[in-house]
Amino acid sequence: MLREGGYGFAVGAHDPRHALHIDPVLRSTFVGGNSDEWVDELVLAPDSVYVSGYSKSANFPGTTGGFQPAIIRNSTLLGNAFVARYSRDLTQMLQATYFGTASGSALTIQQMALGNDSLYIVGNAPAGSLPVGQSPGAQTSAPSGAGAFVARLNRQLTVLHAASYHGGAVNGQFTNAHGVAVAADSVYIAGNTISADLPDSAGAAVPTMTGSNDAYVARFSLDLGTRLRSSYVSGAGNTTTDARDVLVDGDGVYIAGNSSGGLLNTAGAFQPARGNGGPTWDGYIARFSHDLGTLHRATYLGGSGEDRVWRLAANDTAIYGAGDTKSGNFPIAANAPDTTAGGGEGFVFAISRDLSTRIGGTFLGGSGSTGDSVGGLAVDAMRVFVAGTTASTDFPGATGGAEPANPSGAIVGFVARFDPFLSTLQQSSYYGVGTGQKQVYGLGVDAGDVYIGGRMPGGTLPNSAGSAQPNHGGGAYDGFIGLFSADLQPPQPSSDLAITKTGSPDLEYNHYLIYTIEVRNLGPDAVSGATVSDLLPGATLVAANWSCTGVGGASCAGGQGSGSISAQVSLPVGGIATFTLCARYDGGGADVVNTATVAPPANHVDPNPANNSATHTVVDPSLFKDGFEDTTLPALCTGL
Repeated sequence: MLREGGYGFAVGAHDPRHALHIDPVLRSTFVGGNSDEWVDELVLAPDSVYVSGYSKSANFPGTTGGFQPAIIRNSTLLGNAFVARYSRDLTQMLQATYFGTASGSALTIQQMALGNDSLYIVGNAPAGSLPVGQSPGAQTSAPSGAGAFVARLNRQLTVLHAASYHGGAVNGQFTNAHGVAVAADSVYIAGNTISADLPDSAGAAVPTMTGSNDAYVARFSLDLGTRLRSSYVSGAGNTTTDARDVLVDGDGVYIAGNSSGGLLNTAGAFQPARGNGGPTWDGYIARFSHDLGTLHRATYLGGSGEDRVWRLAANDTAIYGAGDTKSGNFPIAANAPDTTAGGGEGFVFAISRDLSTRIGGTFLGGSGSTGDSVGGLAVDAMRVFVAGTTASTDFPGATGGAEPANPSGAIVGFVARFDPFLSTLQQSSYYGVGTGQKQVYGLGVDAGDVYIGGRMPGGTLPNSAGSAQPNHGGGAYDGFIGLFSADLQPPQPSSDLAITKTGSPDLEYNHYLIYTIEVRNLGPDAVSGATVSDLLPGATLVAANWSCTGVGGASCAGGQGSGSISAQVSLPVGGIATFTLCARYDGGGADVVNTATVAPPANHVDPNPANNSATHTVVDPSLFKDGFEDTTLPALCTGL
């Protein structure tokens, strides 16, 4: 159950003679119809979760009312791209839409970004395959038969406001868009091209292409009606550079990807030269001005093997890149929590915003033979999250995680959380250990939730009961979305434990105070081993006996005792444990202030601690003796 203040779960009917196992992932849902689907990207909004991907299903759920409610294709072997929007608890698909045309089965969505009132998507589209929006885009036709595209949907996925191709007249079909970022006044896209005549490159930081295949970054107006500028990235030489992600903030526009050389303005950078001398890739990060008129600096990120940066993120102090490496000498930091490089390893790296200084860097992966790959990166002021795919049985930091083990070495997802300096791997978790491979390509994070998205070939998902789509829809693959709590640990059961205390207004039988303490479980979960305490004020109450009874299925360990109360109780939802305590007063005219408390056991949450204590006060009980010294005492008071 997701609710304000934490996570919990309601335990249904079960056999108490056997151990109760709680699914450690908060919720999962399948994404798909009766044929093949996969999820390539995930974006998190305050009120919903967006995923995009590709579908071959004519019955993809939730498309009624969407911008494109039906699949459009020339063959059942083909499909359309899609975008889908889910509730944050993953119990409802709020809306979905196909995105393509009959000639657009090859159209793919690579990345998404949210604007104030819009969802922007980028990818690659054949000529004539890009759906037409309400307003024309900056480039309405695809040169050379295909090109990159950027499109703007409303957040409800019911309206396509505008769409634009991007590419040159020569070899424009080899222009691809991989990343998109939204600023207050413009939209940036990034990718790669072999087209030497990208439009609107006049005045750009790098206006001409000199390599064989270069990265680019382009800036559009928010309505996509105007392309403001395009810039290449690399310099001289027969080199190849690709941009896989882009971000924009107050310091400029950052792009990242992989390059075989030729980066410009590397003087003063953290790594001004390539880490390998062969034809393989190094990762890189480059920083442009907002108008793309200046390339401030670029830095390589790599060792002697092949390295790629797939994802970018930022906070106020650093730029973060995450990707994959085959370099044993990748420039991780000396204090990295994972210093061992396998045959193929993930990495995450933090660098100063001017790209001159390493802040932190670490490998990320286990010893699995198929390596570990990164699919998502998210950062805030105090945390860095990385998600991806692993086949390792010893993925670092998974002990204590929501899914702590992958004993068979299956291909499954992972999520990891670091401190902002990348010096501590705080927690990681596998995802989807069991049936069916899970490959993770998207990640979204906020203060309390972590979402991942990807694809799997059938099988089951953890905790999918009650989700928008609890079962595999069909075909070879379905997409999926998984939800963790931000600590990446198993969800803790939650019980609102309430305690009340009533008692004698004055002395009874001239020497005694009698109290009644009630402990109730208001739910939503049963609790076993809650501790009830009543520490007697020794200066006034010198001896006591107590007993406990339960109703509604409640039970008290021991049932009775003497002195202060420290007892364990077990309470189903609605159960009540009642303690009766008789204490002898010897306070010599002092007031009696006595407090009882209840506390949940370890790894159990009480969402309302305000009702966990109760105090009863009697003002100088010696003033009000009742005069019945010889009356037969209650059993609890005997012998005190």
